[in-house]
Amino acid sequence: MVTDEELKLMYTRKHAAQSALRFFTDIVNVKSTNACCPCEYTNAEEEALLGRERDKVPNATAEQMMKYSTLVGYGNCSEKAAICFCSLSCNPLLSGNSVATLARMPHQDHLFIIVSDFEMVVGQEIDIRNLCRTTMVVDGWTEDWYFPNLGWYTTLSNALTPFPSLNQLAGRAQISILKVCKSKVTLS
Repeated sequence: MVTDEELKLMYTRKHAAQSALRFFTDIVNVKSTNACCPCEYTNAEEEALLGRERDKVPNATAEQMMKYSTLVGYGNCSEKAAICFCSLSCNPLLSGNSVATLARMPHQDHLFIIVSDFEMVVGQEIDIRNLCRTTMVVDGWTEDWYFPNLGWYTTLSNALTPFPSLNQLAGRAQISILKVCKSKVTLS
């Protein structure tokens, strides 16, 4: 049974994730590359434009990726994860009770955000099932957020996830082991 305190924390994280993802549609339209969403499919020319911007800033920081992605209006998982990471890391809703962590799947090319109760060690590999049930995944590329360790009945009965598309379901099914890239951040 989920406690009232856990529910309150999950609702706070949910609102922070919704706010971060709203950036892609309400503030700046940043389309996902690689045909993540058929309605937002980018063509080869658009992906080449993003590639040229990437080449200008090798080893870009999350902040730099956010700048060039919003400039061109396109982003792959790395750019969209950077935007979510920056947004979640400085969101006052999460201050004091949550840590945003930029993570990737080892041996696969996909970045996403974990919002959890504690700071994680960079380079550490973690089985997501070993994290607490209030842990949330925010996937900027699929524009999705969810609590991977919460049962479906609890999730649906408490409105703790959007109804996922096929792309989002596929993304959720893949994330099981994560490798920490960056945990917590101080923006200047």
